[in-house]
Amino acid sequence: MTTREGAFSANFTPDILDRFRELCKKQSKSYSKVLERLAELYLETDGAVLGSPSVPTPKKQSNGSNEPVLLQEMQKKLEQLESDYKNADDHLEALIECITDRLEVLEK
Repeated sequence: MTTREGAFSANFTPDILDRFRELCKKQSKSYSKVLERLAELYLETDGAVLGSPSVPTPKKQSNGSNEPVLLQEMQKKLEQLESDYKNADDHLEALIECITDRLEVLEK
């Protein structure tokens, strides 16, 4: 049987798997998405997420910044969304002005 690209298979202890799936279901989360996020966290912390009783923060940038990489990525995305929103707003205003001008011509 051929598996789809990105498919994941693991041999969990049945009790652990059942409890994990039940908790995900209770929280209305896809267990495969939770596993994916856990894998991301593992990578972001170079595996430190499993070596400490407290949850480590993602890696810091090497330039000495105290902000986690994820926060900076989210800020970039927010700035991009703000820029896109401004561009869309400007475009909409131009369209409204153009339509208004055309309507005035038609009314004459």
